[in-house]
Formats: sequence, C-alpha cells, structure tokens
Amino acid sequence: MAAHGEAAPSLGPVRRGTTVRHYMLLLVATVLGPVLLLAGVLAQRTVELERSRFQAQVVSHADAALIVIQRELLGLMETLQALTVSRALDEGNYQAFHQQASELMQAVGIPVILRNTSGQQLANTLVPWGGALPNRSSLTAWDSRVINSRRPVITGHYVGLTGRTHSFAVVTPVLRDGRVIYMLHLSVPVRRLQGVLEGMATPAGWATAVTDQDGVILARSRRHDEAVGRPATQGDALPPLGGSAQGNVVNRDEEEAFFAARRLLDVGWGVVVTAPIEQMQAPVRRVLLAGAAIGSALLGMSLLAAWVLGSRLASAIHALAAAGASFSEGEVVRPASTPIREVNEVGEALARAALERAAADERRRLILLELNHRVKNTLATVQAIATLTARGATDVETYREQIVKRLDGLARTQDLLTSTNWAGADMRDLLQIELSMHTDAGRQRITLDGPPVNIPAQQVVALGMVVHELATNAAKYGALSVPGGRLAVSWQVRTRDGDPAPQLDLLWQEADGPPTKAPARTGFGTQMIQRGLARQLGATVAADYQPSGLQFRLSMPLRSRQGAETMVAGPRPGVWAHSP
Repeated sequence: MAAHGEAAPSLGPVRRGTTVRHYMLLLVATVLGPVLLLAGVLAQRTVELERSRFQAQVVSHADAALIVIQRELLGLMETLQALTVSRALDEGNYQAFHQQASELMQAVGIPVILRNTSGQQLANTLVPWGGALPNRSSLTAWDSRVINSRRPVITGHYVGLTGRTHSFAVVTPVLRDGRVIYMLHLSVPVRRLQGVLEGMATPAGWATAVTDQDGVILARSRRHDEAVGRPATQGDALPPLGGSAQGNVVNRDEEEAFFAARRLLDVGWGVVVTAPIEQMQAPVRRVLLAGAAIGSALLGMSLLAAWVLGSRLASAIHALAAAGASFSEGEVVRPASTPIREVNEVGEALARAALERAAADERRRLILLELNHRVKNTLATVQAIATLTARGATDVETYREQIVKRLDGLARTQDLLTSTNWAGADMRDLLQIELSMHTDAGRQRITLDGPPVNIPAQQVVALGMVVHELATNAAKYGALSVPGGRLAVSWQVRTRDGDPAPQLDLLWQEADGPPTKAPARTGFGTQMIQRGLARQLGATVAADYQPSGLQFRLSMPLRSRQGAETMVAGPRPGVWAHSP
C-alpha cells in the first residue's frame, strides 16, 4: 500500500479479455468435442461389429443348411442300400420286390424304381404292379456313371416321366459277383428339400437355396416355385467343389445382399444363403439417428446451461471484485452473498482478513516474547555449564575440551527440538542422538527398549544434558570405556493414583565394564543431574555403583510448562540395537 500523501503506483492499461460466459461455452465445447468424436468412432465401430455379426450369422446358417442337406442325402442313400440286398432281386421276383418297395414308399413317401443296366424299368412304385412301365428313363445321363463306378450316385434336377414333378434321384447299383445287374433309385421330389429348408427356421427376408451339380436350383426357402429348375442367378452363385464363398451380391429382389455359399465335395451340390444388407443396416441406422438426435439435444442443453452458469459466475466475480476493492482501501468488507460457495468463502475471508490484521500484529509481538524467553533460557543453561565446568577444571585446556563437548551436546538437543518446531522430542530419538558417538563398528553394545514417549520441549534440554553426562562418564570410566562393555537403557510410562500426569521411569544399566564405586567428590555431572533435575524436572534420581556396572534410575512427571499432561503414544515393540 502507498504511504499517506504518496500516489498509488499505476497499473498501466488493463487488457480486456474474454468473458466468463464465452469461457464456459469453450469449456463445454472442449469437454464435449472429444466425447462426440469418441461417440462417432464408437458408432462406426458398432456398425462394423454389427456387419461382422450379421455376416457371421449368414455363414453359420449356410454351414448348418449344408449339414442338414448332407444328413438328408445320407439317410436316403442308407434307405436305398437296404433294398439292394433283397432276396427277391436274387430270385428275379420283381413282383415281390415291388411289394417290398411299395411298403418302403409308404414309410418314407418316396417312389422306388428298379431298372436293368439298359435303363428299362422293371418295377415302379408309382405304377401298380402289372401296369405299363415307361421304356425309357430320365436318368440315362447318370447310368453310365453308376455302372462304371459301381457306387451310388446322387443326380441333379430332372422332371420325372411318371409324376411330371421336379425331382432328383439317389441311384445305387445292385451288385452280384462284382457285376452291376440292376440299378435301383429313389425318385425324390424337390419339395422334400424345401420342407427341410423350411424346418431350419430361416430368418425373415433371408433365402436358402439348394442347387445341383450344374447350378440348377432344386429348392429354395423363399419363392420356391419361381426358382426351381432354373439356373442359379448371381445371388445363388456356387463356389468350387468342396469350397466356400461369401460376399455382396444383388439378389432376385434386386436388393444388395450378403451371401454365403458352401458346396459338397462328393455330390457337387451347393447351399447358398442370401440375406438383404438393409435388414442389418435399418436397425443400426435407427439407433444411430436416435443417438445423433439425443446427442444434439444434449449439446444444445449443455451450451445453454454453460451460458446461464457463466452469467451467474460473472455476477459473483464482480461482487468479489468490489469486496476486494473495499479491502484494499481499508474499508469494512461486507461478505458477498452469491450462489457460488467459493466466492462467498473468499468474501468472508476478506472480511475476516481486515479483522485479523490487528490480531496478526499481536501474534508477532507474542512470538518475539517467546523467542526472547527461549534465548534467555538457553543462555542461562550455557552460563550454568560454563560455571560448573570451570569449578571442576584443573587447567584451561581441560576446561576448553569439557565445555566444548557439553555445548555440543546442548546443540544436538537444540537441533532435535528445532526439527519438531519445539513440539517436544521422542525419547528414543533423544537417546540415539546422545549415544551415537559411543558405538563400536560390528558390535551392538548399546540397546534401547521402551515405548514411544514425547518429552515436552521444556524438559528435553535438561534430560538431554543428563544423558550426555551419563554417556560421557560411561565412556571415560564405565562400560563404554572397554571393548567388551555393554549399556542397556530402558524406560516405561506409568500413572500414579491422584496424579493426572504420566510418570516416566528410566533405567540406565551398564555391564561388563571396569569395577565401579561411588566417587570421592561430586563432579559436574553429579551436580548437573542433582540440581538441574530437582529444579527443572521435579525428578527423583538414584545411582547404584555396583561392581558389575553403574545402575542409574530416574523418575519424572511428563508435564508441559503450562502443566498440561503430555501425550504418550502406544507401545512400540522391539529393542533398538544401536550400531554404526
């Protein structure tokens, strides 16, 4: 802020940027743009997946139709093979054979015809026994193939001489002594194949056609009468023998369609399934159009909502700017009342900030007082160290060495407090810092065992000095002065009846060191422990100089300077083995 009587610094020309409303519209466009692009990609992918699924259905239906037709033909061949072993044929009793064949015809509904190798009919179940039989056959073109191969043959389309119906035949030779003596065939009306196709429940609009070896249509699931006996069109095209084909064609209804064709290897017949592509595209198109309409509506609603919200946000920002201007002028700030919580919170913060200015000055004053108090305490501690060290020193060099070590210990304790913002220090951390210089490489000479305990900041310095003096004494005269010496420090926290403050009990126990005995005079360490703890900590101490090593016990209440109880954490299991 400018001082009284001084002109406020100029801010220069203010740039007029884009309004909040336009930023909201841009935000909506930025968010919805990738979503719409992703929707378009997903729509295209959906069309491709639907096309693949549709084509797979057509191919699957063609495979199923081929299996059904093949099963039907095998069944007819097995039926006819049963008649070839008739005893009536061995005896030349055509009347008896006619009777057997008529019974079969009644069972399966298919005429049975017996011919000699020249093609003359000998028995025909369509003609009563004794009736005139045709002297020629519609199957002459296939007779030589049956005689030469001596194997059953399935013919293509023909029109029977007796019934004048569209048919195909299953012809099988009657062999005796390896020679063909008769030809026996079933004259199967193609209506039977149409019934088989209708039984497959072909989807509406699809067409399944069966063609013979020459591509002549034998049966069709739709418009059968128009197609039977005619050559297959482009929509009924056949692949090579034993092969398959699929693709897009134009069907008999002049529609673009997808076809799948399969062809039997031995028989040469084919199965063709055609399905109008529009049948697949129509529902997908309806879904896409509906999705586009819904997306457009949502986009429009989002842009409108963005404009409305941008207007409300702009009004709230204007109110906040006015509150900021009042704050900068040192005026009373009235919190803005807008529909936006964050703006209201900023306005309230500005209103509180003016009131907190005076409070901030008071806090700074208190901080300076606290700092002054801590500096005085530290200087008093340094003064006490200097005075007591001087009493026990015999020369200047000894005095310098001892005071440097003790001030170094005090500095480490101060560093520990600083790292916790003077919130206290953990008991284990305090011990580790003071004992870290007395460890031996390769041996665990010092063990610490106790729960996590937070020592108040007002007690850390004095307790750290106690530990420092005990460690120094152990390094000079006690267990830490010899390679085999060991030190165990343990502590626990307990409560006493009638005292809300927890009590810290510390045990310092040395072992395997030189024999110890009570000192002849009271040195600095003893004076520091007795006077410092008695005055600052309210602690009780006891030193037991046993031959095996010093045992030092300390018991003190854990209280802050204001008398509040110190928080003690739960137990932390395990023993710390201090090693480098």
